[in-house]
Amino acid sequence: DEITHQIMSNSQPPHQEQQPALFCSIGSPTTSISKQDLRETVEKFLESLGARDDVLLLPPDFTRFHSQAGTITRFISEYYNFTEREEDAGDSSTRATSASSPSIQIIPALGTHAPMKNEQIELMFGSNLANTKTCNRNDDS
Repeated sequence: DEITHQIMSNSQPPHQEQQPALFCSIGSPTTSISKQDLRETVEKFLESLGARDDVLLLPPDFTRFHSQAGTITRFISEYYNFTEREEDAGDSSTRATSASSPSIQIIPALGTHAPMKNEQIELMFGSNLANTKTCNRNDDS
């Protein structure tokens, strides 16, 4: 099984600066993507973007838990020094971080679903990110 990572440029008019876009093709029916592989892919893409002033993340809610969007959101927040890095079992990757610490807003896309419970937020985004006041919280849980 081959893992392919590609960072491609958007097609922008010639007078505008081209911004990198992520096209990531990983997998097959028998491929398992480790958290370390996922972290390295996310960090490589973020490095290609350069310094940021503001970051807006719109991950899905808990109904899409298995998409790994919560893990990707956590990796982005750790990369930009918004939260401390949580250690994952078997993760031996070196710590890559941004030189910038942008303003970060995280808005889970709930659609018509109920707000996520605190336990769901922690399971999806990790304890460090769940303990910030950034994620949509249902304080009645």
